[in-house]
Amino acid sequence: MESRPAFQGDVLSQHSFGQAMHAAARLFSASDTKWPDFLVGVAKEQLIDDLIMLALHLRRVVEVSSKKMTSKISNMDLGVPRDFSAFEVDLWTAVNRIVHHHKLEPIAITQPDFYRADNKPVAGHLLADIEVTSDRGTSRINLAGFAIACVNELGVQSVTPKRIMH
Repeated sequence: MESRPAFQGDVLSQHSFGQAMHAAARLFSASDTKWPDFLVGVAKEQLIDDLIMLALHLRRVVEVSSKKMTSKISNMDLGVPRDFSAFEVDLWTAVNRIVHHHKLEPIAITQPDFYRADNKPVAGHLLADIEVTSDRGTSRINLAGFAIACVNELGVQSVTPKRIMH
């Protein structure tokens, strides 16, 4: 098991760093998973919890360090055609929209059926994006791209997955 990099700072900042890293990992993983009908509701709830946790803890770490967020959110295509022109790409804007949201709605993209062990088809849903409504309007955020931008902002390492579309 790979250990995460050491983070220098007060105890609360260290805690926030660790929580942000865990939330980013869960968010990235959940956004690239095909969820069956009977789990998609629970997956949406967990995804929202992780998104809020990641935004709050990342903001805490960045504010304590007195640095400005400069990372951009890359949109991952995941083989699903979407119009990325309406997607938020500025990490600071996305974090603030999440922190000050009125509504968070994960977007379920229905995928071809997959089969259970008994060969019965189960509809699958990809939760790759979220629609965020705040006082500043409504925008979409690509969840895997958001998770990667947050990890990059935390200074862990620069990550650019192969399946990126801007």
